[in-house]
Amino acid sequence: MAGRRPVNTAALTPVFVRLKLSLLRNGLRQSSGRAAAFVASAVVTVLLAALLLFGLILLRGTAHADSPLVLLTGLLTVGWAFMPLFFPTGDETLDPSRLVMLPLRPRPLVGALLVASLVGVGPLFTLCLLLGSVLAVAHGPAAVVAAVIAVPLVLAVCLALARAVATANIRLLTSRKGRDLAVLSGLVVAVGAQLVNFGAQRLTGSGSLAALDPAADVVRWL
Repeated sequence: MAGRRPVNTAALTPVFVRLKLSLLRNGLRQSSGRAAAFVASAVVTVLLAALLLFGLILLRGTAHADSPLVLLTGLLTVGWAFMPLFFPTGDETLDPSRLVMLPLRPRPLVGALLVASLVGVGPLFTLCLLLGSVLAVAHGPAAVVAAVIAVPLVLAVCLALARAVATANIRLLTSRKGRDLAVLSGLVVAVGAQLVNFGAQRLTGSGSLAALDPAADVVRWL
């Protein structure tokens, strides 16, 4: 046992990906209604992602196109940070306390959990928005190189942030208080809708994306 080699990230990652897929598959098998809801939400999300991707590509060459994209990136980051509090997934791989008895080092464990987080509709939706964003503003070889680095980096930050928040609050999310907290998700959605409505009114009133520059400057500073 003393001569056993430590498990590295490359060896551990496929195990956690298969575990994530198994949890998802078994969860859908438990209820036909749950499976139907998942399929319907996945189809709607993919269609919405495709439409947004097409819309973002249409911004290419538009003046001040970077402002809404900065706001979109900030909104994605905030969404990934707070959504685990309101929509706990019940994914047991989010709880590292279940893995403390296994001979796993922290670095490979964190890497494997992060890669396993890519399995799902949410990461696909985020990836489509990020790809559309870089396609809208990337001009020239230097911008393409920066985009190749930025897209996986932003996606990794979003996933790591969501996992950190969910892990830090795993006991809250599985308690009655956590379920009560999920009721507040409607308020968060309402506030987000109002912010989107406010941005749409600003764009309609000015007729230019330049109206979003002040808000984008604040997000850039943050």
